[in-house]
Amino acid sequence: MKSAILIDDDPITNFINTELLKKFTSIEVVTTYMTQEEVFSHLESLKPENYPELVLIDIRMPMVDGFMMAFEMISNFPYLTKHSQIYFLSSTLDPKDVEMAKGLPFSKGFLRKPLSKELLETMFRTDPEN
Repeated sequence: MKSAILIDDDPITNFINTELLKKFTSIEVVTTYMTQEEVFSHLESLKPENYPELVLIDIRMPMVDGFMMAFEMISNFPYLTKHSQIYFLSSTLDPKDVEMAKGLPFSKGFLRKPLSKELLETMFRTDPEN
């Protein structure tokens, strides 16, 4: 069963992105988190082979920014980079954020909020009729 983790401090964004992922990708289970502690607790409860296929991390959050969180995740859960596609998802307009998100060795890239059917179909190469 394919799964994803969404990390964003906005519950509405998490809800919308969850619905889009379930409707337009092969992802069946989407788990959302608003804090680093929640994400780490979840990952600690999993065997590495059960890590999600997709991790979407918001860059700008109140407690810790997404880049810092991602570095700590990779440090604490190194197998995550082998099993999961990690993207930064943000509405930031700062070109430095976009460059950093695209340039990190474990990052698959930068996605601009909000997610869309077209973007997901391109990412997952899904059939638009499904």
